[in-house]
Amino acid sequence: KKIADRFKPSAIAVHPHSGQIYLLSSNIPAVVVLDGGGTVISATRLDSDVFPQPEGFAFLSDGTAYVASEGSSNGYLARFSPRSP
Repeated sequence: KKIADRFKPSAIAVHPHSGQIYLLSSNIPAVVVLDGGGTVISATRLDSDVFPQPEGFAFLSDGTAYVASEGSSNGYLARFSPRSP
């Protein structure tokens, strides 16, 4: 199967500045970024050792992103600071 056939979104978030849509997949740890019209801008696989089962995604108003991951042991919350222009 193609990755697109196996991609199952587990979370969605809209970037507060760009309006881009971020889709998170748990079965294939990945993030897909779409523009406002639904066109894929980028797709990035996540390290499954760090994010064994990513389930949550959120942005703060300043663009800081959080990804929550479940797993067979403890859950994990990762913080990503916004890039400077």
